[in-house]
Amino acid sequence: MSKIKTKKTYLYPVKVESHKEGGYQAKCPILQGAWADGETIEEAVANLRDVIRLILKYREEREKKFLYS
Repeated sequence: MSKIKTKKTYLYPVKVESHKEGGYQAKCPILQGAWADGETIEEAVANLRDVIRLILKYREEREKKFLYS
């Protein structure tokens, strides 16, 4: 039997602020270090999605490392 991979979907709160110099910053207040900039709101949020994915992937790999070491 082959394993079926399922894709998990998470919803996180996002706060977007405009920079005085132009552009936007998107933050996820419940994930430490989760923030990203962009020229538009859409770009800032898309960049934040990438940051969140990297943070979650890092945490998952770190957790596995501690479980199996």
